Amino acid sequence: AEVPVLWVRVDPEMQWIRYLKPSLPDTVWINVLQYERDVVAQVEAIDALKEYPSQSAVSALSDAVTNSSFYYHVRIKAIEALAH
Repeated sequence: AEVPVLWVRVDPEMQWIRYLKPSLPDTVWINVLQYERDVVAQVEAIDALKEYPSQSAVSALSDAVTNSSFYYHVRIKAIEALAH
C-alpha cells in the first residue's frame, strides 16, 4: 500500500553549519508537533507555530501543554508560544 509522506526531517542530527528555516503550512507543523517523538523537532514545530494565528495552531499548542506524555521542556515552550 502507498503511504503519503507527511514530513521529512533535514539534518536531524544538527551536523550542518547552515540553519534551514522551511516555509511550511501550519498543518505540517501541527503534525510534527503531534506525531514526531524527537524533542528538537517538537520545539522547532512550536517555534514555527508561533507565527500562525490560526485556531488549529492554538489548539495544537494547547494540546501539547496539557499532554503529560510530552517532555516538560516542550510543554514549557508551548506555554511560551501561546503567550506570544
